[in-house]
Amino acid sequence: MKTARIAQIWTPLALAFCAAVAAAEPDAAIERALDRGKGRIYAVYAKALRENPQLKGRVQLEFTVSTSGKASNCRVVSSQLGAPEVDAQICDRIESMAFDPRTTPITVTKAVEFFPAAGG
Repeated sequence: MKTARIAQIWTPLALAFCAAVAAAEPDAAIERALDRGKGRIYAVYAKALRENPQLKGRVQLEFTVSTSGKASNCRVVSSQLGAPEVDAQICDRIESMAFDPRTTPITVTKAVEFFPAAGG
């Protein structure tokens, strides 16, 4: 199984990928799918932020994209949020995303930074 490392950052202010490592074309397709689904990921964080305004930090995820484009086996490699239920919901959102079909499965490692909006 091929492994790709995609290190990117999502923030409520920019909601954009700030850095990427992995230049292979199949990885670009994964990046596009993650970009399309980032609002759903952020919605999990925004809801949790209403309950805990101090919630912030980096979450590193690992998941597999199958040949059919389905994500599975999402797990939290590390998290600074201190909110396991939020981590689990983020993995649920990743596994519900549609990725492009592939010729071989790929395991992806993704780091996401969550910060509350300025003044919020």
